[in-house]
Amino acid sequence: MSRKLELSWIASLKQWRKRRMVDGKTKTFYLGTGTGKADLDSYERALAKWNEIERGINVANEENRYAAWHDQISKSHPHLFLPKTRVK
Repeated sequence: MSRKLELSWIASLKQWRKRRMVDGKTKTFYLGTGTGKADLDSYERALAKWNEIERGINVANEENRYAAWHDQISKSHPHLFLPKTRVK
């Protein structure tokens, strides 16, 4: 019984890869090397690295959505008090 892998194995580079749309562009993330597609240790390390990257992307997306909402509300209802957004 085969299992569906979340990451792609790039044999020519001997690396695990994940592609994801970020800010409207497809980005490629190289997540580590291994000996082959059957190397489960390297896959688990790469998957852990991907999960950490994905959490960061999701947090950034939430902050961007909050900032956009904050700007929209503060312009349409200037009398409301809204906490300031964090500036990076």
